[in-house]
Amino acid sequence: MRIAPWILAVSVLVALLVGCEPRQSLGQGEAVAVADNFQRREGVSWGSPLEVLPPASPDASGHRWWQMRYADEVGGPHGGRIVVVDADSGWARLPPPGYALRVASSATRPSAANPVTVQEGRFILLVTPPAQVAPEREAELEREAARLNALGGETGLFPVFSLRKDRDGRTALVYGWQGDRGIARDERVSEWLRARTPYGDGTWIDLLE
Repeated sequence: MRIAPWILAVSVLVALLVGCEPRQSLGQGEAVAVADNFQRREGVSWGSPLEVLPPASPDASGHRWWQMRYADEVGGPHGGRIVVVDADSGWARLPPPGYALRVASSATRPSAANPVTVQEGRFILLVTPPAQVAPEREAELEREAARLNALGGETGLFPVFSLRKDRDGRTALVYGWQGDRGIARDERVSEWLRARTPYGDGTWIDLLE
């Protein structure tokens, strides 16, 4: 059976048009999945990203990158666990040389220009749940409190992380304990904790209850 010339022409035109359609850029869910696959290939396990930033302007090579930031390694540099995913090709990698790490912009997020100031109040924020801990674990928590205080001082959060024992002798890593009083509740502290640490929002405790 012969195919009419006009049908062949239309078929070729359709194929050309389909082939010329630009590839759709990756969405956030796809970019995160690609970054998860990258972790598996590299043999690392950083968990879910704490922060996902959409592509910005193309870099010098024309790439537009999704940026995934993961919880920092204890004792490691802030922002040391970053995976970038090319928005067009879906290629995942560690940031290339010269890559400028980006930070989320928010009018309420603590920063050097928009710091959280501590006011005396009746609350503390539990970073870790109270537990009976061995001396080596307590020393580890003390180091983590020091790390968080250093990070907070650099990023607009007043550095008042410490360890606190409750009446049952359980130890917790907390924010805002002043030795004999707490601080006023400020949800920006929870936002900071969620954005920059692996602890989530934490749990606010009313010291008068």
